[in-house]
Amino acid sequence: MAKILEGQKCPVCTSYLFPEDDIVYCPICGAPHHRDCYNSIGHCGLEEFHGTEEQYTYTPPQEKAQTQKQSENKTICQNCKNELSDDMVICPYCGVPKNARVFAFDYLGGVDAKKDLGEGVTAAEAAKMVTINTHRYIPKFAKLSKLNKISFNWLAFLLPEGWFFSRKMYKQGALATCAILAAQILNIPLLKIINGVVLNSYAEYADYIVKNISTFGKTPIIFSFISIIITLTVKLISGIFADYSYKNSVIAKCKQINKQNSDQAPLLRKLGGVNFLGFLCGVLITNYLPNIILMFF
Repeated sequence: MAKILEGQKCPVCTSYLFPEDDIVYCPICGAPHHRDCYNSIGHCGLEEFHGTEEQYTYTPPQEKAQTQKQSENKTICQNCKNELSDDMVICPYCGVPKNARVFAFDYLGGVDAKKDLGEGVTAAEAAKMVTINTHRYIPKFAKLSKLNKISFNWLAFLLPEGWFFSRKMYKQGALATCAILAAQILNIPLLKIINGVVLNSYAEYADYIVKNISTFGKTPIIFSFISIIITLTVKLISGIFADYSYKNSVIAKCKQINKQNSDQAPLLRKLGGVNFLGFLCGVLITNYLPNIILMFF
């Protein structure tokens, strides 16, 4: 009895139990009590723990310490978390060396895979659609809502025509490309005037225009100013609302895929992922087409 009671306390009065004490044990979990303490409350002092999902059983402190020590001595695979025996060099479950250090990458950026991003589409489903750079976009999607549409996407700001096409948002990409092309076409009259003048920097470009503004006429200067306003407006709107627009696009495509009863892989490849060729085409069109048009003036 002395060995069993060593270090144990009565759950009612929290005093240590000794072999000479009048001891009773809970008939449900086996916890030891002073008889008087048990009778004073009429039930086990640990009754609140009875009837949990796994039937509560009292464990003496010595057994808890021993179990914890055994658990600490176990070798656990750092990749799949399965228990390994001492003679194992490689994990038989996943093939990773026993002492290997595994660094897990959070592809969802800390967002719960089951989190509803909108209209029943989960973060895990959206990640399959985004494919690349999910650790950036999924947290953005989780924060954006109808009341909070503002974010900032630097790539969409710098190259809106390329970014929208790359994310397979072709309507938005076409609008951005047309707007930027229109702005650059408006700048052609001024470019035609200064064509052939050797200017090594934007500072020289601005200085040349200021010095010769009286000879250019008002129309090329006004058109050039409008061109700058249009380009800056398109870039700002794209940079600020690109992530929100992309979220809506991803959710719509995920819902479209979820409606399909057949194999979803072909549709996922078609609608999701990144179109690098689209990015390249968008950038090349806006950068070189105006120069080609200028050749015919």
